[in-house]
Amino acid sequence: MKSRVSAVLFAAVLAGCGGGNGANNVSSYQTVSFGDSLSDVGTFNVQGNGMPGAKAFNGGRYTNNPGLSWADRLALYYGKPLTPAAQGGFGMPMLPAGGMGYAQGGALVATPLASLVTGLNPKPITAQVDTFVAEHQKFRDDQLVLLQGGANDILYAAFSLNEGESVGPAVQQAVVTAATQLAAQVGRLTALGATRMVVANVPDLSLTPVGAGDAAAAPVLRQLTQLFNDTLKTAIDQQPRPRHFVLVDSSVWLRNLLGNFQAQGFRYGNTAVACSTDKIEARASALRVPDPKRFVGETGAALLCSNDTLTEEKAGDLYVFADELHPSDRTNILFAQHIERRISEAGF
Repeated sequence: MKSRVSAVLFAAVLAGCGGGNGANNVSSYQTVSFGDSLSDVGTFNVQGNGMPGAKAFNGGRYTNNPGLSWADRLALYYGKPLTPAAQGGFGMPMLPAGGMGYAQGGALVATPLASLVTGLNPKPITAQVDTFVAEHQKFRDDQLVLLQGGANDILYAAFSLNEGESVGPAVQQAVVTAATQLAAQVGRLTALGATRMVVANVPDLSLTPVGAGDAAAAPVLRQLTQLFNDTLKTAIDQQPRPRHFVLVDSSVWLRNLLGNFQAQGFRYGNTAVACSTDKIEARASALRVPDPKRFVGETGAALLCSNDTLTEEKAGDLYVFADELHPSDRTNILFAQHIERRISEAGF
């Protein structure tokens, strides 16, 4: 397990599935988002200090840039752009940025992550909520709250296993604990006045390129994702939650997409990615990064990916995944549209 997952672990936890383009006839909400790279809207989109930041690569979000996350897309659909609550990393201090996008690439649910060579030190989701409370105290009635996370906790749990080792009680407990902690945030956000909330569970990590490319890793990732999602649902059912509430099954959605990706206009499912790691590493070398391979590995290819470093022209429209774990821009669009329909069906 370590030999495969370690190759992309930092790309997952130090890196990170949306529709509208603004004007529409639905209600107007301000979106507030908590999570990891899948809903990060530009926390690390800085020029950098002493090392090039994501902006120097024309990157900034965990997809093929200048694409947007599903959280971005959803916010635009409801009429108000989502911007980062804080920005920094790559040698820059993390400073408040005034936005409502609290999600940070690499975030675990409740455990702080030590900073590595790139200086990215994401706040766990529980601390993201703490920051929101310190800055705003409570939610307003016109706000839509997004919550997702857990993939990084699962990857860390999987990484703890030796090659061929089965999932034991300690690994299972780590995943259960993370899912329970994320579910607890539903009750906490409700107590803070959230009236409209969308929670997205973890997409089946065995169906991402990192899982699909490793026959040994795939069953472990599938088992741990299912354990996390089952625990999350059970624990959410025991939490207070807003009357307007949607739990999105990202795993089922991704499975359905990959089972029918060509009919959706994609050329590649989970066997290839839109962003070229070789081109991104070459860009890092041109920017005088001392160890380009390590730099890109610890940052994540998607965060640094731009139109100049795609596998092929318009790859973001042809590939389901931007890198081994993160969705392409078009996948984000489709996922956001799915959530828009779920919200409409729920009557808010």
